[in-house]
Amino acid sequence: MFRLVLFTIGTLLSANISLAAERVWKSSTGVFEMTAQVVSFNDKMVVLKRSSGELVAVDLGELSEEDRQYIQSKEVREAERRAADEMQLWTSKNGMKVEGRVRAFGRKDMVIQRRQGKVQVNGSEFSSLDPVHQKVVLRIISELEKTDLPDEKSLRSWAIRLGAEPKSYTLEGVMLQLATGDLVGVPFFLFSEKDQKVLQPGWDAWVASHDTQTSESSRSSRQSEQDFLVQAAARAYQANREAEQRQIEVMKLQLLAAATGVVSIWQVGLAPGPGVFGHPISVMVPAMTSQEATFQALQNYPGYVLIGVRRASR
Repeated sequence: MFRLVLFTIGTLLSANISLAAERVWKSSTGVFEMTAQVVSFNDKMVVLKRSSGELVAVDLGELSEEDRQYIQSKEVREAERRAADEMQLWTSKNGMKVEGRVRAFGRKDMVIQRRQGKVQVNGSEFSSLDPVHQKVVLRIISELEKTDLPDEKSLRSWAIRLGAEPKSYTLEGVMLQLATGDLVGVPFFLFSEKDQKVLQPGWDAWVASHDTQTSESSRSSRQSEQDFLVQAAARAYQANREAEQRQIEVMKLQLLAAATGVVSIWQVGLAPGPGVFGHPISVMVPAMTSQEATFQALQNYPGYVLIGVRRASR
């Protein structure tokens, strides 16, 4: 019943990145259950995240009555609304940051034309576009034309060669909604390799459904489902990255504290306890005392027991 694994985003210790805490989800028949967190949902399906990082899409009708009531609760629906309003940060392969929400996959033509000395993009003057939209357009043309167009002035100089003839580019990728509300088509080649890996599985499914002979109504229904899934995948990916960044910042503070002598870094050796599958591990923990370091390590690795602990910093 848990029919579609979207992708794996990895696991972080103590990272609460979803709408609510992890809980046990059960099938309507009671035969199957899974421990996961809510990522997103609509009136037809819910996307859940396992502790392993896998995202799983489930039809609401396949869930137990208790689970469906949970989804309908005011608290969860309010959390969903807040999560949907949050902006996302995407990175191009040259390091450019673009803030916007992924809304859908698609193919879209971008037409560049020079009229009365001004450059137009799909009929709108380049100078009137949102600054983020301008950056995206400049990067797209730079990539496709194998040139460097860092600003509007360089774009105007390049467009002189077009004369009065428009130039059209067919772009394949995602529709990104900017903070202004504008929808911008962003091709896959613009995204960083890490971002592409998240978006590619959904794009492959989109292409497969649009390249087959199906009715208009069937294609529209599938499009709606795919839009929801890519939005959920993008949201989970972004939340995971934010949690990852928070962990990095916490580590920086901890290391700074250790360097200034506020705390010490302790090496704690752990081994799996009875009935726990795993291997002995050694973790570095910032703490004031060995007892505090041991407690933190055991909290992060439930089921493990202490082998030994020693101070790793002076």
